[in-house]
Amino acid sequence: MGFWSKLFSKKEKPKKQKVKISEFDEWFSDNASDFLKECNDDVLGIAEEIEESIKECFGELKNFENAELMNENITLKEKQFMEGNRLAYAKKLKDFLARIKPPKDAEKLKSYIGEYQLHVAEFVKGSARALAISANFFESDLKNINKILSQIESSIKQMAELFEGGKYVSLLEAKEKAFELQRLMAEEEKLTALAEKLDSELGSLKKQKVEEEQKVENFRKSEKFGDLKKLNDSLAEQEKEKKILDAGFIDNFMQIDKALKKFAKLDDEKLINEYLENPVTAVVADSDWKIVGIIDRLKDALDKSQIELEDKKKEKIAEKIKQMNRDFFTNFLIQHNGIELKLNELKRAISKNNSNSELSDLQYKAEHVVSRIKHTMEQLGKTNQQIEKLPVVETKEILQDELQNADFDVEVII
Repeated sequence: MGFWSKLFSKKEKPKKQKVKISEFDEWFSDNASDFLKECNDDVLGIAEEIEESIKECFGELKNFENAELMNENITLKEKQFMEGNRLAYAKKLKDFLARIKPPKDAEKLKSYIGEYQLHVAEFVKGSARALAISANFFESDLKNINKILSQIESSIKQMAELFEGGKYVSLLEAKEKAFELQRLMAEEEKLTALAEKLDSELGSLKKQKVEEEQKVENFRKSEKFGDLKKLNDSLAEQEKEKKILDAGFIDNFMQIDKALKKFAKLDDEKLINEYLENPVTAVVADSDWKIVGIIDRLKDALDKSQIELEDKKKEKIAEKIKQMNRDFFTNFLIQHNGIELKLNELKRAISKNNSNSELSDLQYKAEHVVSRIKHTMEQLGKTNQQIEKLPVVETKEILQDELQNADFDVEVII
């Protein structure tokens, strides 16, 4: 029974069937392949007619290219004009015929029809002028060509009618959707397995995070880390004492800096400027205690009024200078050196205690686990989104609708 007879045959009420998508190909082969093959044969038969028409058209085109003029009584210019347009039309037609050759696969012929329409529009537009001019010289040959082109057009329309709905088209769509659904199911299975793996990894990582953080907490409570904390506390205390001591020493020089700046021009300017810039650094470097002599000479200069200062400031500076004797510098250096000694001892002790390094390692491991958790959660989220976006249900419904249109009442099981 051919396509047209099947198309208009009396329909029986379809029986409900349940088909697993994994078994769909087998079901389709048992229930629809014979009908589809008959329909494909009808479509391919039309395609063969088109191919024969194309061959016939190439033959007529050859006749057109070799045709002699019925009226040779024209000018050379007219002949050249005629020949140019004949060649142009022949080239356009050759290109068109080469492009509309139908595929051998029946299921590709539906898209072929659309492509054909595009090629026709392009050919008509591109060859209209050359055709009109050539018709003035070779009307008979062009009529033969146009007759074949009309046959091709008629065959294309006949083929298009076979694809305009009905059981045949629905089965083609159903076959395509079944393939798409199987692909989606395979993708869903793959993504689901990945999501389960990521979820399992996430659980393990969260457990590991608790363990690593507990290690950090336990180490902070350990005796070894406690010793380091005591050393760091002592170091901070000594550094605080040093700042206080240095600040007091510097303040003394700030109180006499006006007098000292003026006196610098009369005495050891280089050394005095060093003390003015950083008194602590200068006194530590001043191994000969030259500053004691400078202060004495400054006191003498003030007494002799060799330095111009306001009386009030002069009195205050003179009082401060009296306090800055040898004992003043001796006491400062003893305290300063004592603190420096303690600081160096503490720093050495801290350097020998590797608790900071151990703590850093433990913290790094904990932070690394947190980073992995974040990355895994992002991956899991993206994977779940991909699963949600897969149009599995929609594709299944379209497949069932197409089967229903083809008179198969089928519930596809996924």
